[in-house]
Amino acid sequence: NHRQAQSNTHVLLLSSLSMSGVLLEAGYLSNGEEVRLLCDTAYQNRLAEAVLATFLEYFGEKSE
Repeated sequence: NHRQAQSNTHVLLLSSLSMSGVLLEAGYLSNGEEVRLLCDTAYQNRLAEAVLATFLEYFGEKSE
């Protein structure tokens, strides 16, 4: 993949928010293995738990 981001690309979601936000890239739909993983419920749960643990760590709380 040799695609490059366009310098004039505008991400409306981020530019129109009036509060803090996070844009999470969890995989590439152009990658067959990542598509397979993203469709797997167990993988989705592990990914969600990893994201939650990261937020809790960042804000100084302990994850169980």
